[in-house]
Amino acid sequence: MFYKIFRFELRYRLFRPATYLYFAVLFLFAFLSALYGNVPGSEKTYINSAYTLSVLIIILTIFETFVSSAIMGVPVYRDIEYNTKGYLLSYPINEKSYLLGRFLGSFVVLIFVSLGVHFGMLLGSLLGPVFGTEEANRYGPFNYMYYLYPTLLFVIPNLFFTGTIFFALVASTRKIYVTYVGSVLLFIGYLLATSLTQDIEYRALADILDPFGLNAYSNATRYWTPAEQNTLLVPLTGNLLWNRLLWVGVSLVIFMVTLFRFNFQDFLAVKLGKGKKEDTPAIKPKKSIISIPVVDKVFSQSIYFRQMLSLAKLEFLNIVRDTYFIAILLAGVLFLFLDGWFGNPTYGTPALPMTYYMLEVKDFNYIIFVFIIIIFYTGEVVHRDKSVNYAQISDALPVPNWLSYGAKFLSLIYVCFLLVNLVLVCGVLNQTIQGYFNYELGMYFTDLYLIELPEYIELVMLAFFIHIVVNQKFTGHFVAIGFWVAMFGLRSIAEMDYNLFFYSYVPSYTISDMNGFGHFMTGQLWFHLYWLSFGSFLLVLGNLLWNRSVENSFKTRIRLARQRLNKTSGFALILTLVLFIGSGSYIYYNVSILNKYRTPTASRKLQAEYEKKYRKYEFVALPKITDVKVTIDIYPEERATTAK
Repeated sequence: MFYKIFRFELRYRLFRPATYLYFAVLFLFAFLSALYGNVPGSEKTYINSAYTLSVLIIILTIFETFVSSAIMGVPVYRDIEYNTKGYLLSYPINEKSYLLGRFLGSFVVLIFVSLGVHFGMLLGSLLGPVFGTEEANRYGPFNYMYYLYPTLLFVIPNLFFTGTIFFALVASTRKIYVTYVGSVLLFIGYLLATSLTQDIEYRALADILDPFGLNAYSNATRYWTPAEQNTLLVPLTGNLLWNRLLWVGVSLVIFMVTLFRFNFQDFLAVKLGKGKKEDTPAIKPKKSIISIPVVDKVFSQSIYFRQMLSLAKLEFLNIVRDTYFIAILLAGVLFLFLDGWFGNPTYGTPALPMTYYMLEVKDFNYIIFVFIIIIFYTGEVVHRDKSVNYAQISDALPVPNWLSYGAKFLSLIYVCFLLVNLVLVCGVLNQTIQGYFNYELGMYFTDLYLIELPEYIELVMLAFFIHIVVNQKFTGHFVAIGFWVAMFGLRSIAEMDYNLFFYSYVPSYTISDMNGFGHFMTGQLWFHLYWLSFGSFLLVLGNLLWNRSVENSFKTRIRLARQRLNKTSGFALILTLVLFIGSGSYIYYNVSILNKYRTPTASRKLQAEYEKKYRKYEFVALPKITDVKVTIDIYPEERATTAK
């Protein structure tokens, strides 16, 4: 029976589109990294060297934690989801064959997905010199051991570690929710442990306790020359050996405990409520001698609106009372506070905890937690009714689409408001503890409510729309994350930085003690208007595609969307589209017509031409100014000066 279950799991996974979607995302990221040379290592290290491939592969196995949770957490839960677990006792299947078949079938597919990195790096290294994106001498000769060795040493052990954890969590709890929450907590825990062990005194401890082996590998190759990085494979000795033995051993212990403790009786058991101590006699209803008045049914827009606010409050409370949400939020706040407390020295000299820096630290580590919370809890809110088997009841209620739809979206706006206010609370608390009382609350309010809050809302809008279109929680999570990874890859690897083409991206800005936000504020407001208009367009479109029936086919939802399209929704679509196009046109006029936009490549070329043109004057004796007397008046608000 083991082989049949293994083969079924393998075939099931290989026929799932999500498998190839995961593979494609990893392939694309690795391909662009190799094609444009945006990889770890110095310029003298080959893009496809042993060192570069190993570091990139290890780093991506950390991010593959989310893929591992999606693949390894589902096999056992599928029998619960489709109510097939009850048939297990009627077949000659023992627990070990069942678990081994489910686990190994999914694990083989997980390894296949991870090979997207290898194929992407290989193809990118071959096409890089052909397309001229990097010079041919940046690529070394192909050596299959550069791919095979880190796969055996890092990829398979790392995926076995994360896969075993998620598989064991579902097998023991019978809840799919713990898998992706567990992946987030594992990722956060790894970041926190890494930051706390960066001190040189704890380097050996960090090497051994890193479950992915990145610290151990980095320290083992810390003093390698570029020539050694190009050709050598890291020896399996010292801390690296102990690291691999420890975490493979931990993985095996978790797997064996799960394998031998699992039994069908516990797996199939139905959790019942607490029994009553005493059986209370049934009370027979008495006939009423008073006629009950007929209640008038009122269906008005004002009542719907109040119900939407009430439901939004309920959804918000469900989020903030969730144990996993609290854990993720506390970890984010801890990073936010520590970044503000320790991260402000200049060349080892502590600086005053000024407000501008308290605002800057929100983009260090805290933004990662914000991204995680918004992506995962957007999916949780959108699919909550289905998760608790309430969807068919709520869908049948005589209320308009926008009531439930708006309540869910509004609850996420409340979450965004909470997240930006935590920056304010942590910043003021940090300043107070350090004895700095010039809080500059106006600067806090401007940055958090006019710049940061719109950015969070834009992220919610896109994630909300993706989950509605995809209509599957896990696939929606991965598509949303994949979208942002793709944009990050195009900007950082392919060096495409034209903000009009990248959702929610805005120009960078600097906060000055002299004139605050200065001229940067105008650009920020116009770009946020641009992206909020597009996000609002997606929201209206999502309301038309909102699924309120058991029929999940996209063709049916398109047909329903046409039926739901009325004057109000049509006007909203046109208005948001006009605002989007109008603000985009104005931004384009300012960025590309009034001013000249240059790509990073064009800027480097212009700099190189400048150096070539004026290098001949490098050693020419030139006159130097020894004394100057000048009166300069500075007008920060006008960005102007006058000099006499």
